[in-house]
Amino acid sequence: MRAWLRRAAGRTFRRTPTGPLVPNAFRLNAATRLLDTVVIELSATGFHLRGTGEEVRWDEVTGATAFKMDLLATDLICLEFDVAVGSASVLVHEQMPGWTELISELPTRLMGVEDGWYRQVMLPAFATNARVIWPPQPTPKQ
Repeated sequence: MRAWLRRAAGRTFRRTPTGPLVPNAFRLNAATRLLDTVVIELSATGFHLRGTGEEVRWDEVTGATAFKMDLLATDLICLEFDVAVGSASVLVHEQMPGWTELISELPTRLMGVEDGWYRQVMLPAFATNARVIWPPQPTPKQ
């Protein structure tokens, strides 16, 4: 399996299918500066990331995955939105201003978003706890 890259607030992450997201050490300082400059702004049709120019329309979202990154001393809860336009995805995290407003808007904008996803990703500490929160996953038959 190949490793692939993710970008969050200017920070590049490498993830292999069997391993956690790991920050690229060379971009750590730049990412710290960008944390204060990227703001999540909600609109009637979606949300915009002021500072990166990325925009997500609710009707173009094809999936949402929540996970946690281990930043050594603390964890960072993230949401990745897969969008229909191209093969792009947009990554946001709990340190971005506008995060609280975004996650409170999710149940009304993405019908069927998994209940209790935030707590399930948050605990236990320092584990990735990745889970697809939308679209709703079929329950396995027993």
